[in-house]
Amino acid sequence: MRNIFFLFGALLLVDVVFGVAVTVMEGDSVTLKPHTVIPEGEGDSAQWKFGELIIARINKAKGRFSTSEGDNVGFKGRLKLDNQTGSLTITNIRTDHAGLYTLKISGTTETSETFSVTVSDNVKSLSVTEGDTVTLHTGVTDIQRDDQIQWKFGDQDLNGPDDTRWRNIHRNNETGEITIRNIQRNQSGDYELEINTTSVILHRKLHINISGE
Repeated sequence: MRNIFFLFGALLLVDVVFGVAVTVMEGDSVTLKPHTVIPEGEGDSAQWKFGELIIARINKAKGRFSTSEGDNVGFKGRLKLDNQTGSLTITNIRTDHAGLYTLKISGTTETSETFSVTVSDNVKSLSVTEGDTVTLHTGVTDIQRDDQIQWKFGDQDLNGPDDTRWRNIHRNNETGEITIRNIQRNQSGDYELEINTTSVILHRKLHINISGE
């Protein structure tokens, strides 16, 4: 029996002088969550920038929430805005989407929040042998009390599964990682991870292929 430790990408989330830094894997979906409440006054507006390029605009008073400018700089079909919070979601992220994302809010006062996003191109498919022990890491370096980590296999929640085929799973409550001991062929497939913190929401998928001896 082999023990396989698969680093499921790194979600390195730290407070830094310019805001928040996060590392994701290519193909992930990540939501950048501002802490500042976007005002709703007539003269208030906000914009998301990627480097120096505007990719999204928000004007709550006029009901305007636009990501169309992101289409011209490589984000076509990848950007979504939350009309209530102003959170920006980047789906199917690519390595050339790595960089600084800044939310600038203009009104009676001006504030900004910055997110540094690093994108890794690590492989997200793993081939193992039936009977192996496999550990899937979240990559979270410091889980906070309010952070939520959820693993799923298809539509099956792995946080507390009743299915008998998951009795060989152990979850580490300190790190959120899961270990599958003596992995079986019916556990081959797509595993999904969601990490929800005060600053970001990350969605990630990993495919595990299981073969016989």
